[in-house]
Formats: sequence, C-alpha cells, structure tokens
Amino acid sequence: MVGMHEELMRKAIAVAEEAYRTGCPPYGAVVVHEGSVIGTGHNTVDVENDPTAHSEIHAIRDACQHWGADLAGCDLYTVFEPCPMCAAAIVWARIRTVVLGAPNPAFGAAVSRQPTIFEQMKQVHQVQVLTGVLQAECEALINQSRSRTASDGGA
Repeated sequence: MVGMHEELMRKAIAVAEEAYRTGCPPYGAVVVHEGSVIGTGHNTVDVENDPTAHSEIHAIRDACQHWGADLAGCDLYTVFEPCPMCAAAIVWARIRTVVLGAPNPAFGAAVSRQPTIFEQMKQVHQVQVLTGVLQAECEALINQSRSRTASDGGA
C-alpha cells in the first residue's frame, strides 16, 4: 500500500513541478479512483486572477468533468496540505481519503489546525487523512519556490 501511495504522490509532484516550470507555485494535486488518476490540478491563482484557483479545486473540477459531482470512493493526493476552502470542497465532493505530502502550518486545515475542517464537517462526510507521504520531496519542492521568491525580492 505504501508503494502505491508513493507512486500516486509522485504524480501530484509531477503536476506541481510542471506548474512551477510555467511560473506557477509548485502545488499539485490528483484525484484517484481505484489507482487511476481521474483529475489533476495545480495552483493558478495569479495566472487566472482567481483566489479559488487552488490545485485541489482544479483537481476536483477536472475529476468531476469525467466522473460527476460525487467523488465518493475517490482519493486526493496533494503536495501541500489544503487550506480551509479546499478542505471544505473535499468534503462536499465526498472524497474518501486525502493523502498529504507536506504540512502547511500557516494555513493547513487537514491536520495543522485543530479542530480540522474535516472534523468540523464530519456530519456532512467523513474524510480520512494520511500524512507524510514523500514529505521531504514535497517540502523541498515548496522550499525551492520560496527560495526563488526571496531571491526575486519577494516578487
């Protein structure tokens, strides 16, 4: 099972790396059903001038285009812990499990802040969380982005 989680997280990392090469932040997510990716997304907030254009939201939208609005039985792999908005969207989409790479201590809503959005919304749908899958790789990718931003004078 661990090998499968790592393989699927590598797909989310690949989405994040591609986004980063195009000038977007290195946040990537994939929605998976029975081991197959059915949706992908990366953060396009700045490109689209849309504060809701987070990687998890894009991955959910992409999966819903192919699968329908109810993603029960699907899992979401994300490089960076989702914010409250994305965590709520995960609940409403009925995602079964969220697999996290790196924690987001500042804004994370899946494990970093208590009570989590998943705990607060458990009466709607219960979401399981698996943390730390390829955490070092995910953190290195995010830190690389932060280093570039700092070297650009914060631009």
